[in-house]
Amino acid sequence: MKRRFTYAILLAGFLALAVGGLATGRAAEKTTVKAGLDAGPSGDSISGKVKSNEKDCVKGRKVKVTYQDAPAPKETIGTDKADKKGNYSVSLGPGQFAPPGTYTATAKKVTVEGIKCAAGKGTYEHFGGGGDGGPVGDPNAPDV
Repeated sequence: MKRRFTYAILLAGFLALAVGGLATGRAAEKTTVKAGLDAGPSGDSISGKVKSNEKDCVKGRKVKVTYQDAPAPKETIGTDKADKKGNYSVSLGPGQFAPPGTYTATAKKVTVEGIKCAAGKGTYEHFGGGGDGGPVGDPNAPDV
């Protein structure tokens, strides 16, 4: 009698683990993050888009933008929350223009209303000049 009871408890435990594993075994929804320079006359910003097949993984998603010019340590520029289309923008500050270096936009993994959203990361390498690929410096300056 004790043996049957023990087997029943073990079977119930295995079933609970199996069902629990199936419920949490769903893969996290893939997330991609794009990052680029948005150059403006009054200052630059790093902006882009968060994308996922699951809309709950996009709207309101916090994006952190960091800057690094190796070998200096990484520094945080700021954060923003993506709008319903996934757009975000982090200003470098009034009158601030992007120095050369690597800008990284990161959305951490989160769970939203039971949906697992994977982390996403986008980088933008800035080599100087405007974000639109225009000329660097004053075009009217004399050649040296």
